[in-house]
Amino acid sequence: MIRSWIGWLLPEDEYKRQKVLYFIAEGAGLSFVVSFLSYSYSLFLMNSTNYDLLFFIFFASIMIFPFYVTIRYVLSGLEHANIDGENDQNAKKKSLLKSTGIVSLIFLLSNILYKPFASYGWFDIVGKATFFALFWYVAGYVSLSRAIRKSRQLDE
Repeated sequence: MIRSWIGWLLPEDEYKRQKVLYFIAEGAGLSFVVSFLSYSYSLFLMNSTNYDLLFFIFFASIMIFPFYVTIRYVLSGLEHANIDGENDQNAKKKSLLKSTGIVSLIFLLSNILYKPFASYGWFDIVGKATFFALFWYVAGYVSLSRAIRKSRQLDE
């Protein structure tokens, strides 16, 4: 294994490590292309005073990298490996529900500590936590269903 500063971010499994490196390389390439195109586009807007649009273009070009890598990782189903039978599937689904509950509770508590109820209403804080929990569960469920589908294809 090659020692690098990025090694502590990567999984131990060789197959997962290689796939994640591919995702990171694809995301970096896509981010570079979009950054170059947005810079080229901003040269045409330099005479304009629409700085909000310029900020949005550069921010979007930077945020493409983490979103692309995350979406590719979730859609690949690499997070859930070695799903052999129905018992493993049920155990993973229960684990997903438990982790969703824990993470959403941590998100809710950190939101409450960061923004007191006096300045924001209940709906604002609980709504954000609910949306976050829903997003977390859907991402985990999609990843789990992809892993189950791949496991069934390997069994056939």
